[in-house]
Amino acid sequence: MIVSDHIIALATSPQVQADGIVKKFNWYPGIDAANLEGKLDKAAWDKLFVDVTPADLAKNGKVFPIAPYFNDILEGYEKKVAN
Repeated sequence: MIVSDHIIALATSPQVQADGIVKKFNWYPGIDAANLEGKLDKAAWDKLFVDVTPADLAKNGKVFPIAPYFNDILEGYEKKVAN
């Protein structure tokens, strides 16, 4: 269990989120984006936070799992494909 705790702590650390999630994949981080300030260069920060700011994410972001959302998307997709 201790190893798992360390892995989770590493994966959710601001630097790993900045390098692995934001820079590599251009995805929003899984942690509060405000924690990434100073961990990203200006170009990476400006590329990701063009339309949605860290404050927007904190206010409107949804936590995972968001299964009902994915189920709605799947249902809409299946209706479209079936027709």
